[in-house]
Amino acid sequence: MASLDTDGTWRATAAARVGVADEQLQLVGNAAGAAVQTQIDAERAAFRARFDASNRRARWERQRASVLALAAKTARATQKAWWNSLDADAQQQRRDARTDWFASLSPADQLARKQLLARRRARTGEVESDRYANWLRALSPDDLERRCRDRAADFAGRPAYEQQQLAAAWAEHRARWKLPHHRRRAPIPSPPTPTLPEADLLEGQRPDLDELVLFDVASYSHSPTAGHHRRRAVPA
Repeated sequence: MASLDTDGTWRATAAARVGVADEQLQLVGNAAGAAVQTQIDAERAAFRARFDASNRRARWERQRASVLALAAKTARATQKAWWNSLDADAQQQRRDARTDWFASLSPADQLARKQLLARRRARTGEVESDRYANWLRALSPDDLERRCRDRAADFAGRPAYEQQQLAAAWAEHRARWKLPHHRRRAPIPSPPTPTLPEADLLEGQRPDLDELVLFDVASYSHSPTAGHHRRRAVPA
């Protein structure tokens, strides 16, 4: 299509010399021009995308999330290394202290604490439902039964409004993090046969409790102390 002479000047080659018709030469030139224009359009779009406000914001958020995830993983690894450096007695003491502290919180504060810890674990890539299932499988039947009895006794000893708040908080946490929820009818023991007419006044109505999956507990067992806080003394 063009030739370079000895003087360094480019000159158009005649169609007769290249052996193709003018129309064919035009098609070849159009195709070459279209390819160049496509490359120019792509470069322009990439340049504009770098300065587009929404794209810059999305890119910043991705970079921020990546940095936070790396920091969370580092902190989690440091925490696990510190915990593993403690002996069994020290771990149990700290576990008991934190358990008592958590139990002293209000239902709203307990929910906020659980959500905070779950979000921290999620930033490190942990799946909360998998963590819960692994924790549950690691419990022995005796440990699970003991936890059920302890949680049931604690739940039964709370006022009715706190029981409702706790049940709502558990349901919200399970739904948010897709935790399993096993529900079954808790066995209700037969009431004792009264020996005095006043005996039925001493025994409050026994609630028909459904099993509730408490935080880090897989089932709810009816406690023999349930209902005792509802009893009222009868004047002599």
